[in-house]
Amino acid sequence: MLWIDRLIAPLAARSLIQGRPGMGWLLTEMAPVVMWAGITGAMGLESLLLVSYLSLLGVDDQMLALLPMLGFGGMMLSLAVVHLQRNLHLGNMQRHAFWACLTGRSLWFGTILWPLLGFAFEWEPWIIWGGVLGIIAIAQAAIWTGGSSFTSWTQAVVPLRQRGHFFAWRNTVSFLTLSLAMGLTGLLLPEGGQHEDPEGTFRVLMWIFAGTTMLAVLATWPLLWSPSVPETAVEKEARTRQPILTVLREHPSLRRFLCYGLLFSASGAIFLTYMARYLVEIFVGEDLITLWQGLAQIPFMLFGIWIAGWLLPRRGGARLLGFFTFLLMAAQAGFLWLSAANSWWLMPVLFATWGLARSSQRLIAYGRMQEVIQAGDARQPSLYFGAMGLGAMLGSLVVMLVVPYLEAALADGHLSHPVSWYIMLGAVVVGGLATLVALLPQPAFEPYDPEEGIRLEQAERNQ
Repeated sequence: MLWIDRLIAPLAARSLIQGRPGMGWLLTEMAPVVMWAGITGAMGLESLLLVSYLSLLGVDDQMLALLPMLGFGGMMLSLAVVHLQRNLHLGNMQRHAFWACLTGRSLWFGTILWPLLGFAFEWEPWIIWGGVLGIIAIAQAAIWTGGSSFTSWTQAVVPLRQRGHFFAWRNTVSFLTLSLAMGLTGLLLPEGGQHEDPEGTFRVLMWIFAGTTMLAVLATWPLLWSPSVPETAVEKEARTRQPILTVLREHPSLRRFLCYGLLFSASGAIFLTYMARYLVEIFVGEDLITLWQGLAQIPFMLFGIWIAGWLLPRRGGARLLGFFTFLLMAAQAGFLWLSAANSWWLMPVLFATWGLARSSQRLIAYGRMQEVIQAGDARQPSLYFGAMGLGAMLGSLVVMLVVPYLEAALADGHLSHPVSWYIMLGAVVVGGLATLVALLPQPAFEPYDPEEGIRLEQAERNQ
């Protein structure tokens, strides 16, 4: 047994790593990546600090919609990359995931280096923040190209009955790490955030982004040290692979899931982006936001992870996805009642509820994706990521078109809330549509279970 396996085996991971050398790497590699993503906004663009960073670079309400448009546009580009790689199969997906993730994470350094170049050569502000958004789009394309391979690879190395335990363990360690990191970040940021000290806030954010990106890059190598796909799974994939149009025509569960991903992404990408702007507009500083993320959101995310991880193998993703999406939309609707006057007590309640709902929905959605995709076909998860990218881009485009009218109405005194509040309201409505899609009876589909192949591999190793 490898040292990493021996280290985590007593921590409720023995059944996951038994007979699978290197599984400890696959269970722990996510921790620095989640810390990096939670702070910098990489991958899911779910970072209030990233929005603050862009605001300090000069991005206004209308141009802020470019963040989800370009960031999730990178997910659509990853769809094209995966479909163009004809030689991508289960036998090489592990290495493909490594190189794609290494490339995407390394590119994120550009979000720091590009502004430094711009300041040195006195570029126009739009060139600086536009370049940062462009770098984010390219980095996202590489990251989610690796994500498609990672999804199919892990589907083939984790038995169906253990996936809830597997996801819960990985996410628990990851979000504990993120909670500590967010608490430390809140202490490092100047009091009052960009309202009181914009230069100090920007400088600290650059250092934090650089440090966490370095950790994420170093965390890529454990992907190579993790278990490989059993040969039986590789052979099964070679026999069952079909043209993608045939897959879509004959696989209604996948079509339903793609529709859900498009609507949910359109809602989530816009809501998360403008929630950060709304909190700043009602004079809630980045230091206070980060503090309550660390003290309320992240701990309750852990509760959500444990609940969803326990329920997933017992109830299945099809039954659970609608419930947890509804819970998430209810929590996000609560932010519409937040104000500077009630933020001292309502904000921790909302962050706690939102954290529990968001982590549960995320785990169940990923579990559901591995239930509906067919074995070894990286094109199918890439379709889901592409649908998410398309949804976010369409939502962003609508926001860009609507913002000027909302700003004019606000200037004329016809609106009682900031522009960001009305965008958040629209996002919750779209999320309600995603909830309906998930709550409808799902088409039957037997999920792939690699357990037999894993047992054969273990038996051969023991001979």
